[in-house]
Amino acid sequence: MASTKKSRYYPVQSRINLSAGGMCIVPNVLSMINRRHYPATGVYEANVHLDVANPNNVTVYALKDNWDTIGAIRQAYQAYLTATASERAMLSKEQIARWEDFRIAHGTGLSEMAPLVYNQGTGISVLTAGDFDLSKATDTANNTRIFVLQGASSATQYNIMDQWNGSGNVDANPAVATSGAPYSDLEADHDSTQSDNLQRDGQTPPYDRNGGDGIGSPWVEVATLSTGAGSSDAKLSTGFFRAPLGMILITGADANGWGTVHVREGSTKGIKVHNILG
Repeated sequence: MASTKKSRYYPVQSRINLSAGGMCIVPNVLSMINRRHYPATGVYEANVHLDVANPNNVTVYALKDNWDTIGAIRQAYQAYLTATASERAMLSKEQIARWEDFRIAHGTGLSEMAPLVYNQGTGISVLTAGDFDLSKATDTANNTRIFVLQGASSATQYNIMDQWNGSGNVDANPAVATSGAPYSDLEADHDSTQSDNLQRDGQTPPYDRNGGDGIGSPWVEVATLSTGAGSSDAKLSTGFFRAPLGMILITGADANGWGTVHVREGSTKGIKVHNILG
C-alpha cells in the first residue's frame, strides 16, 4: 500500500483586515497579528482585496521586483554589516538583540497600516504594539544614518537606490569601435561596414546604462481596485503579486476596514518568503 505524505500544518493568520493608511508592510502586520517574527528582507507574495463597502477606488503599488531593487537591498545590507563588524565582534551572540533584522525605511511619509481584530463586546480595534526599529549605521563623520528607499541621501540617511545607481553604471563594450579588423587585407570578401556593425550593434546595453531612467522611482502600479460604483468597472482583487520587503503602497485607503491583504502561505512560519539576502 502506497504511503501518503502528510503536509505539515502551521497555524498562521494570512488574511489580514487592515486599518486606514498609505503603506502596508507585510512582515510587520504578519508579526503583529501572529505574534511571530517575519523577516523584513524578504519578497512576499500578496493579494490585496477591496471591501465592497469601500466608497473609494484604491490603487496598489509595489516595489519593482527587479535586479536593481534586489541589488540595492543586498548592497545596503553588506554596507550595514561592514559598518557594524567591529561592534559585532565585541558582542556575544546572546548580547545582540534577539529580533534584530535589517530594516529599511520606505521614506514616503505615508502612515503605516495595522491589523484590525474583532471582539464581540468591544467591536473592532487596531493592533498597535510591536517594535520595528530601523537599521542604523555610523559613518566616518560620526553621523548615525538609516537606509531609505525614497528621499535624498543626507547626514541622517542613505538612499539605497542612489547608492546602487552610483555603483552600477555600465561602460560601452567595446569602448571604441575600430576602423578595421586584424588582417583584413588578407580576406578577399572582408567588408569593413559589416565589421563596424558587429562592433557597434550591441555596444551599449538594452537599457539606460547610466541609471537615469527610473532607478530612483522604485514603485510600480499593480492594479486599481473599484467596487464598480459610477462608471468604473468592478475589480475587487489584485491577484497575487510579488512585493519586495513586503512593502505595498496604497492610495484611497482612507477608512479602517477598507480591505484586506492575503499573503501566500508557505514554509516560513506558515508564509511563503523568498529570502533576498540568502
